[in-house]
Amino acid sequence: MHIDNELYKKTEYLFGRDFIGELNGDVEITEEEEQKYSDCVNELYKKYNWNDIFNCWESYLHNKCETPIKLFNFANLFWEYEGYKESIPEPYKFLAYFYYRANPNEYEDTANAATIMDSLAIQILHRAGMAGVVNSENPYYNPQDDPKMVEEIKNWELRNKV
Repeated sequence: MHIDNELYKKTEYLFGRDFIGELNGDVEITEEEEQKYSDCVNELYKKYNWNDIFNCWESYLHNKCETPIKLFNFANLFWEYEGYKESIPEPYKFLAYFYYRANPNEYEDTANAATIMDSLAIQILHRAGMAGVVNSENPYYNPQDDPKMVEEIKNWELRNKV
């Protein structure tokens, strides 16, 4: 898969942002800097189709997010940049990657890791037409207990066994 160089550079800029540091108050960002991120995302959505953007963002996730903190930073930014509002190919596979790489429940102090992961899962799965994932349909839904999610997490484990 070929990824456009400009798209990749802008993806690196967008996801290189220390959003968790911002949420924790360790990093301050000016309104001007915030606007630059917003403008950059808007440019991407205008210039590229969603599939190209998603493929680039997912490639960044798999290749640059080596630690749980970087993984949760990506998840927060994916939410911030409204990627969850778009159609996600193979939503369970995409979401299971996060849970496979790091159990968000072990990182409660990390910018609400479990909250962002569960919110992403619920929104993405609901938009993909999965029933029983939103609170109004199932107030006890937990993505980590979803049999399809559990299966995809196991698939990631199998893919990456050395």
